Amino acid sequence: MQMIQTKIVEKKELAPQTFLFKFDLHLEYEPGQFVMISSPSIPWIIPKPFSILSNGDGLSVLFKIYGLWTEKFSKLEVGDFVNVVGPCGVGFISSLARYGINSDFSKILFIAGGVGIASVFSLFGYFKNSKNTLVFGGRINKDIILLDEISKLGVEIFVSTEDGSAGTKGRVTDVLHNLNVDSFDIVFSCGPVPMMKAVSEFFKQKGINKPLIFALEERMACGIGICFSCAVKTKDGMKLCCKYGPAFSNEEIVW
Repeated sequence: MQMIQTKIVEKKELAPQTFLFKFDLHLEYEPGQFVMISSPSIPWIIPKPFSILSNGDGLSVLFKIYGLWTEKFSKLEVGDFVNVVGPCGVGFISSLARYGINSDFSKILFIAGGVGIASVFSLFGYFKNSKNTLVFGGRINKDIILLDEISKLGVEIFVSTEDGSAGTKGRVTDVLHNLNVDSFDIVFSCGPVPMMKAVSEFFKQKGINKPLIFALEERMACGIGICFSCAVKTKDGMKLCCKYGPAFSNEEIVW
């Protein structure tokens, strides 16, 4: 884990109130890990967690405006400095080793909701030799972002929107009903908790016993296991999302 001051080198508004920031920073990480970011120009003591989207020619994060801090953060411009701590947490790959899951997959199903796409995005390249399928859900068509970049990675994409403005009208589970989900070796997912809970229930009701690995999104104040604000209820007791997670097996989460 490193503590670095760096600057914004690229800023894009991909959709209304949804931004991609790229920093002048290269950080070794694994898919599913995150960074804690603060800004010297925003008078706020507690840093905020951001899933790492990619790390090509600079570390990139994706976020949506949810409150006062992210609104202020979205107004930063190219050249402004930020403080970055990371990489934090246990990513998807390390979680496979923890659960004793062999990572030699031929078919992988990814399920993302909104900006949850950031957590799974790097997995497309990591598992580039697998047949990868993404079910991507949002409220409206503008929530469905980065489709061109994902398509270039050879990923088969199915979209759902609650208002029917893109893809299947409904939620990701409505798409799953029309897929042969039993043919996939594993499922990786990130998005709103109600979405991930619905995915968990879908597989349970269908009686399909496949590994489901979720990247949970919890409120965090420190990101390093000190404040205990991100405790997650599991079958083995409370575990910290920032240290034990954010990648959890469905088998241990108590929804």
